[in-house]
Amino acid sequence: MKYIITGDWHLRADKPRCRLDENWLQTQRLAVRNIVDYSNIHECDIIFTGDLFHTPVVPPNVTNMLIQELSLLENDFLLIAGNHDCQYHNIGNIFKSSFGTILANGLSNGGSGIVDLPLYVLPAISGFHFGQEPEEKDIKKEMIVIHRLVFNFQKHKFPGATGIMTDELLKLYPNVKWILTGDNHRNFHYENDGRHVVNPGTLLRQHANEIGYETGFYVIDGDDIEFVRVQDDENLVTDEYLRSENEKSDRIEAFIESVKNTGEISLDFLSNLREFMKNNDLGPASDVINNFMEDLNESWS
Repeated sequence: MKYIITGDWHLRADKPRCRLDENWLQTQRLAVRNIVDYSNIHECDIIFTGDLFHTPVVPPNVTNMLIQELSLLENDFLLIAGNHDCQYHNIGNIFKSSFGTILANGLSNGGSGIVDLPLYVLPAISGFHFGQEPEEKDIKKEMIVIHRLVFNFQKHKFPGATGIMTDELLKLYPNVKWILTGDNHRNFHYENDGRHVVNPGTLLRQHANEIGYETGFYVIDGDDIEFVRVQDDENLVTDEYLRSENEKSDRIEAFIESVKNTGEISLDFLSNLREFMKNNDLGPASDVINNFMEDLNESWS
């Protein structure tokens, strides 16, 4: 068996706030083509672990782009739906979504190329859309594909996360050799006693906190596995908007703290505050502060 393992593409029309690309749709197209070209050159099927799109319904130019690129694929594209692919996180709504459009396109071609993995269960592989759980007959397969939040290291488990650790996942399915997961945008491969958990991570960085993440896909060839990088220029990812928001927050907090400490507000303070606001963009907070100052002026008049 030889497979490309990829997921969490989150294809979308709107450019993420952290991206500086001139043409975001073209950036996504080239990343998808990178995977399609690798599949064609190395003659391996693609297994997709969920979250094809960023929202259940995306504009037609995004679905058309993906259909165009997958039409170049000479091998099978085996996919499951992630939580972002399903309206109201309900797999029953799948054909009301853009993910369903991709499935329908594959089915209209006789099922060739695009394969709904949970529907066309293969002898050695079982796949499960988001919200579906493996049954007893499935946990004896060579490989299962699920969209579930899994972490390789405790330090990567962010506050409030409900995901589980790799060792816990292996205990849930003790007879499965390869467990392929999606949802976590940080890629990892974990191996324990000849059994594996593989999470391909994100295809393109779409959040400022992903600046240090690797982007690419895994290739499984028999018992061997390697990570193949997809180029995603870190210079096109910025956290400037976060720093700007933090600075605004700091300025507002400083104002509030000064009021708390003095216990009173003088006319001189209001004059200074107006001057400060004139030279600093406080965003929506400006309206709140202006209304606050007007109320004070009325109470003093």
